[in-house]
Amino acid sequence: MAEVTISARSGIDANSNMFAAQITSGAEVAEDISAGMPCEIRSVGGKDKIYKLTNGPLAGFAPRSVKAGTVLTSSLTLYGVGARFRLSDTALTASVYYVGTGGKIHDAATAQDARGALIRVSPNDVHVVATGKLA
Repeated sequence: MAEVTISARSGIDANSNMFAAQITSGAEVAEDISAGMPCEIRSVGGKDKIYKLTNGPLAGFAPRSVKAGTVLTSSLTLYGVGARFRLSDTALTASVYYVGTGGKIHDAATAQDARGALIRVSPNDVHVVATGKLA
């Protein structure tokens, strides 16, 4: 099971984002998040906050990098099913990739940690096809 390193140039495809599932709210970003990072939303002290995915449900992928303390607006939407984005600078070899515990993306899933699924659509791009526990 190989882990994929998310590209520093990761970004959402402009053509797919208008049809992809989206979450835009006034939630505060609780920690620094890189572009392409799988994210979750947690309620802390009565406020919704965005975190890197750990053990919660996958809320979506960040289209750009953002610093902790930033309040989400429509300019930073989390994108889910239907989104296409650049995942890796290294050519992808598997057909399907899985989002697991800790927001790590692998080319194989386990019943304990699958949080979402991505299919390879080009040497560097993937398309989000599922969120939530797969097994």
